[in-house]
Amino acid sequence: MAKCARCGRELPAFSIGELSDTCSDCRKADQAGPVAGAGPYVAERNSRSLLALTPATTAIIAINAAVLAAMTIREGVGALSNPPTETLVRWGADWGILTLSTQPWRAFTSMWLHVGALHLLLNMWCLNIYGRVTERLFGWRFYLLMYAFAGLCGSLASLGWRPDRVSAGASGAIFGVAGALVMPYQSGALSADAAVLKRASKSLLTFIGYNLFIGFVVPVIDNSAHLGGLLGGFAMGMLWTRYRHALDRGLLQRIAIVCAVFVGVTFATVRYVHRWDVLAVQANSALRAEKYDEAIAKAKAAIAHAPDDANAYSILGSAYVAKDQPKEAAEALEHAVRLDSKDEFSFRRLGAAYLRLERYEDARRVLEQAVGLNEKDSYAQIDLGLAYWNLNRDSEALTHIQRSVQLDPDDAYAQYVMGLFQQEHNQDNLAFESFRSAVRLEPHASDYASHLADVYDKRGEHKEADEVRRKAGLTK
Repeated sequence: MAKCARCGRELPAFSIGELSDTCSDCRKADQAGPVAGAGPYVAERNSRSLLALTPATTAIIAINAAVLAAMTIREGVGALSNPPTETLVRWGADWGILTLSTQPWRAFTSMWLHVGALHLLLNMWCLNIYGRVTERLFGWRFYLLMYAFAGLCGSLASLGWRPDRVSAGASGAIFGVAGALVMPYQSGALSADAAVLKRASKSLLTFIGYNLFIGFVVPVIDNSAHLGGLLGGFAMGMLWTRYRHALDRGLLQRIAIVCAVFVGVTFATVRYVHRWDVLAVQANSALRAEKYDEAIAKAKAAIAHAPDDANAYSILGSAYVAKDQPKEAAEALEHAVRLDSKDEFSFRRLGAAYLRLERYEDARRVLEQAVGLNEKDSYAQIDLGLAYWNLNRDSEALTHIQRSVQLDPDDAYAQYVMGLFQQEHNQDNLAFESFRSAVRLEPHASDYASHLADVYDKRGEHKEADEVRRKAGLTK
């Protein structure tokens, strides 16, 4: 059992948040005035609170809480539980598509943004425990430098491992705070009893190991950021242990410059390594935003530097499909399926392009492969039905059209195609129901409304036909 350096009384077990080699009675005496021979890490000799002794940690916690509060006021109470990805990106989350292109500042701003109140509370609870110990040990200037450096290391590690992932939170910086304590505890740099330091070190390593383990087994946790922050903090802890007696402002400035150079070089390296990966992801983002020309340009740039990128070819082909350029779409998607024979999406898109080019046998062939990869793909099923229908294989066509409707009864297009098939086979009553279902699902689709109105007219229900046309903006 450790003993008080003053009076020899046994000390209690180590308590994180207070590092002292004196007992509580001696610390109370210290508050009345200095005591000769006191060690360098005794409790403070005045009545200031722990909050006042650790202003940087208090400020960091306050800023993190203020950011979540502002996001909640602006975006609504949903930000407190599970804010959508779009909201996080809007508020500065780290996303390689933007961070590695024109918005590198996201590597820093993401450190202050959290995915809801629970995420914030857990991180700030850990920071309140370890951050105050670290700040009292290092001093607020070195502590702030270490915190920022560790957080940026976490962001860079996340960008390097998964540039397509959206991430936010102070976890990397907090792992850095914990990592920074390892070397001071292990090296004997602190004037506390060896048994006390051993218990503290064991507690710290347990915290780090447990949280890293959780990060490995829970997929949504960005453990790369944890590891990056941990290593960054550990490096800063080594520097403090080595230079603590000479740590004046001049040395602190030189360390800050070295940290800035390291961050800059590492960012440039990550950006260079992932430059083509980011292009493909940016192309996909443009495709989803219906910016087809931008998607085509970025996909072509990615392909120019990575000719074996099946994903880039798939995005390029999909953009051409959306622009109704089936010939170009088919060429790109042929490359995609050649490079990735398991890409059901590209097979389905290629089949659709072949249908537009009236290459029905080719469409049937690739759509059979798409259905083989995923028989529950209702879009592939309906297009395969159309391919068979155009090949005059009506029995097989009906099988796949029916399967599509069964898989997704709320797909207006599938209902419409079923109506056309039934109408061609003189099943007018069934066709009427199918057209009516299609119009119910999409009342403003002119093709669906026109066919339903024509059926109403044939049935002598002209008032109903006119109403359908009116809603779809059609004239008879």
